[in-house]
Amino acid sequence: MSLAGFNGGGSQAAMHIKCDDASGFSTTVTAAATPQVLKNALFAQSVDNTLGGLTFDVATGVVTVAKHQGKGRYAVYGTVGDSIGVNAKRHSIQIFAKEAGVTAAAKGAAAVKTEPAAAARGAVGTAIAIVDLSAVSDTVEIRLGVETDGNAVTVRQASLLLIKIGEVP
Repeated sequence: MSLAGFNGGGSQAAMHIKCDDASGFSTTVTAAATPQVLKNALFAQSVDNTLGGLTFDVATGVVTVAKHQGKGRYAVYGTVGDSIGVNAKRHSIQIFAKEAGVTAAAKGAAAVKTEPAAAARGAVGTAIAIVDLSAVSDTVEIRLGVETDGNAVTVRQASLLLIKIGEVP
């Protein structure tokens, strides 16, 4: 059975934002208790067939429901596939969403993936969440977390993938 049937038939609405750069970018997480949005000018959309229903703002790192057709239930995958955390013991990738206009919040245990940081290249892996984007202006973002205040991470590969799997009940 195709998942396309869950969103009324046809092709699935999807958006994929990624960074894949040999040099990457460095970001410092100021407070360990407050993961920060993973954003950089190296992020770009590689797929967007939402017909303007979702938009991505490279300056904020946030995907926003821009039009009515962007509303729905989405499977969200956030990943950091290549990174270096020289002075961090652990770093994590987390999925946050603002649903039904409520302030952005972490999406549960599966929406967080934590791995030991490495002075050599490593990866955090993939965090997964189901989000219900039921209002224009609802948002999804991936945030980078660290174990100790002020830890820096260099990111070479990262992505945020949203696939519409149905309508919000």
